Amino acid sequence: MHYPALPERLLVGVLPGRFCEGVARRAVDLAGRLGSSLEWLHVLEGAQDAEGFDAGAWLESTLGPHPGGGWGKVVQSSGSPGHVLAAHARAVQADWILLGPHTRGRGFDLGSTARTVLAKFDGALWVQPARCTPIRRILVGTDLSDPSLEAVHRAHALAAALGASLTVLHAYQVSELAFTTSGPAAGPALLSVEAVRQSARLAFRRALAAFPWGAVPHELRLSEGPAAEMLLARQEEHDLIVVGSHGASALQALLLGSVAKRVLLRADRPVVVFRHR
Repeated sequence: MHYPALPERLLVGVLPGRFCEGVARRAVDLAGRLGSSLEWLHVLEGAQDAEGFDAGAWLESTLGPHPGGGWGKVVQSSGSPGHVLAAHARAVQADWILLGPHTRGRGFDLGSTARTVLAKFDGALWVQPARCTPIRRILVGTDLSDPSLEAVHRAHALAAALGASLTVLHAYQVSELAFTTSGPAAGPALLSVEAVRQSARLAFRRALAAFPWGAVPHELRLSEGPAAEMLLARQEEHDLIVVGSHGASALQALLLGSVAKRVLLRADRPVVVFRHR
């Protein structure tokens, strides 16, 4: 199966309350290391936004003068941020959209912008915390479905390009209908706990048995528990979390009642969500 290559075009959302030095530096770093073109879209949500903020000047003051004469094309538009970003990304054939954090209490703002982008845009969404640190260890989750295995392939390509290691985590849950087959509580069971665990191990090994790892340092981890919780429990050991989105339709992506949403809401590491194509 063919999976999309690394991004050729990056689009960075410059949004009121969601833009920070971290996403600017990450965008520049990724563009340089991945060989991608870079464009900045300053989205105005109201007349007040147009006053007192020049995105191009902000980039120059934050990143310093560019040795080649500029940090990329800066475009200005107005409207609902998620819709404007997705529409512009489609128009310029961007592969990834990058956003900074916008907190409402705790976590990233998925109330509108990110959900809309995921619903309207077929590319990847990268959400960057305020702090930009080197990416040396990447964590990707898989439930062995096609979308999540695509995410593993794309995380592997990213790890190879960035010189990072890759951890692939498969989380599974034991059904309430699975019972122990040993000890005083032993009895007939639809499927034993031991059988569920063995099945998960076997399926994980089979799914990645022929994976072309190449020179990328990697490890496979199996965890028992909810996928989002297991990913978040390991975030301190990693610099980037990668997840695949099952949102094949706009409605599914808007609802985003998924691992991707829970990880985006609670992670304090950068998160990239790959839409299944």
